[in-house]
Parts: sequence; C-alpha cells; structure tokens
Amino acid sequence: MRSFQPVQPLKFPARLLGGITTGCVVAFAVLAGLVASHWPVLRAGDQAVDAAAHGEVLRQHWLLVAARTATAMGNPVVLDVVAAVAVAVLLVKRWRGAVVVALARVGELVCESVVKVLIARPRPALVHPVALASGYSFPSGHAGGSAAVYGALVLVVFAGVARWARLMLATGTALLIGAVAVSRVLLGVHYPSDVAAGLALGLAWASGATLVTNLPRRTLPPDCGLPSICRAKAGGTNDHRS
Repeated sequence: MRSFQPVQPLKFPARLLGGITTGCVVAFAVLAGLVASHWPVLRAGDQAVDAAAHGEVLRQHWLLVAARTATAMGNPVVLDVVAAVAVAVLLVKRWRGAVVVALARVGELVCESVVKVLIARPRPALVHPVALASGYSFPSGHAGGSAAVYGALVLVVFAGVARWARLMLATGTALLIGAVAVSRVLLGVHYPSDVAAGLALGLAWASGATLVTNLPRRTLPPDCGLPSICRAKAGGTNDHRS
C-alpha cells in the first residue's frame, strides 16, 4: 500500500484553518505593536534571553555548530529552492497544492519585507558576535519563511500520507521550524520576539493560503439560462446537499 497519494484532494476543516490564521495574525499584530512602541518589559526580556543564549553558545562549541546547521535550513535561498521545486512537482497533479506553497512563500516574504522597513528594529548588539546579519531585526525572515514553506508543504501532503505517518510528519516539521527559530536567537542575530513574530506570520500565510484554495465553489446546473436563475438554482442545490 502506498503511503502517499499525490492526487488526493486537500481536506481541512475551514474553521480550524480560519482559527489558526486568525490567531496567528492577532499574535503577530500584538507583537508588532509592542515592538514598535518599545515596550520596556518586552525589550528587557528580549535582551536577557539573548544575553543568556549568547553566553551558552560561547561556552559550548557544539551548540554553535548546531545553531549554524539549523539556521541553514531557513536560509532564504534554500527556502526559495524548496518552494520552487515543490511548486513544479505539485503542478503536475495537484495544482491547488502548488498555489498554497507559492502563495505562502510570496505572501510571507512580501509582508516580512514591508514590516521590517516600517518598524526598523535594529538587530541585537553583542560584544563577541558569532554571526553577522544585515537588515532590520523584526520579524525574523528565517523563522517566517520556514514556517510558511515547510508549514504549507505539510498541509499539502498531510491528506495523502498514511495515518500512522501523519504524527511523525507533523512532529518532524514542527521540530525543524522550531530549530530554525531557536538558532536565530542562539546566533545572536534576532530577539525572541522577532522569531515569535516570524513564526506567527509564516503560519498565518500557510494556513491562510490553504484555507483560500479550499473554499467551497458552487457549481451551476447545465440547464441554466439567465444568470439570476442559475444563481438561485445553484444556491438551492447546495442547500439541499448540505
């Protein structure tokens, strides 16, 4: 028996996807507002966590190696290649899945770029940096891009994976995305609130893109003539089926 069926349609409860999207958007908006307003509590917490993480990295070389390895999986070039290959493969038999991945990646990237410029948060300044990064800090592009691309891929293939493998797929993807996010803090190029906002933004686009591409579509009866009659018949048909 095959464990993956690429032609199986995506099926997710609209309420679940809508709830995830809404929750992530709200979380991102709250974090963006707190960062933009320079809330002292958030700033102090970010700096304390960054300092503690940086100290651990300096003391334990293996942690630095692990962080650099994990962060490579969230590199924008890697994410673009993964998204492009996935779209090319999915276009063959699952065009909606291709739309989900493409929309999630492009949407997250555009929003992330705009918010970075609007908030213009400087990156952490450390005495002995172990990594360098250009541009503004909020939100984290590595975390956001990973959540969008890898999250969208999971949503696309989830329905076609055997039930016994779904938990492993979801857990493995969550660990990968989480590792990328944590690595940005360990490397001292982002604050915790940056990666949290990036995760929220990426997941919002992944779930939102899946929701949009799975919205129910009304089909018109073949004997329809006038547009108004067609709409009425289509509505009556859908009501009867529900």
